[in-house]
Amino acid sequence: MSTLNISSYTKHDALVLKLAGSAGMTQADLLRRDLQRIINARPARVVVDLTELTGISSLFAGDMVALHNAIKKTGGVVLIAGPQPNVLQALTKMRIDQMMKVTASVDAALGAP
Repeated sequence: MSTLNISSYTKHDALVLKLAGSAGMTQADLLRRDLQRIINARPARVVVDLTELTGISSLFAGDMVALHNAIKKTGGVVLIAGPQPNVLQALTKMRIDQMMKVTASVDAALGAP
C-alpha cells in the first residue's frame, strides 16, 4: 500500500501544501483533515505542491475541488504546482486544470497572479 505524506509551510504570502507519495482512496481521511485545517485558516493563497505526488484518485480530485471552492468563497486562490506527467494527465482528464491554475513549480505558483 502506498503512503501519502502531507506537510505544509508558509512561503511569501502563501500556504504551501506539499503532498508526496500517492493520494489514493485509503489516504482520503488523512488528507481531508489537513484540508479542513487549511480551509479554517482562510489563507489568501494556497499552493498545492505535487512535485513528489505519484498518483491520485477521484476522491483526491473531489477534495481539491472542495478546497478550491472553500478558498474561493473567502476571496482566495488555489494553485497547483509541479505535477508529474501522469498526475497532470489525470488532473486534465478530470478538468481540475480548468478550475485551478497549474504551474511548473512552487516558485512559479508563488509568482503567479
